[in-house]
Amino acid sequence: IDPDHFGNIALSAPIMSRFDLFFILVDDCNEVTDYAIARRIVDLHSRQAESISRVYSLEEIQRYMVFARQFQPKISGAAQDFMVEEYKRLRQRDGPGATKSSWRITVRQLESMIR
Repeated sequence: IDPDHFGNIALSAPIMSRFDLFFILVDDCNEVTDYAIARRIVDLHSRQAESISRVYSLEEIQRYMVFARQFQPKISGAAQDFMVEEYKRLRQRDGPGATKSSWRITVRQLESMIR
C-alpha cells in the first residue's frame, strides 16, 4: 500500500488479512475527466430504461463461458522467483524487531499474487 494512501484503509489487521487485494480509488480533480464522467452519468440516467435493461440470453452466457475457459495462464520461472522473493521480503518486514504494520502478510497474500 502506498503510504500516501494508507489512511484510506481503516480496517483492523484481522479483517485486512481476509482480503486478497485492496483497490484504492483516487479521486483527482481533472476538468476533462470530470466532464466526461458527468456526461456519461447524466446520459445513463436520461436513458435509464435503455441502458440498464440489458438481458443476456442463455446462448450469449454460454458463449462467454466457452471463451473464458480458453485462457490457461502460465507463470514463468522468472515470475515464480519474483513472487517467492517478494513474499519473503514482505514477511521479513513483518518479522520480530521490524516496525509493526497494520496488516499481516500471510500465505493468503501469496495466493493472491498467483491469482
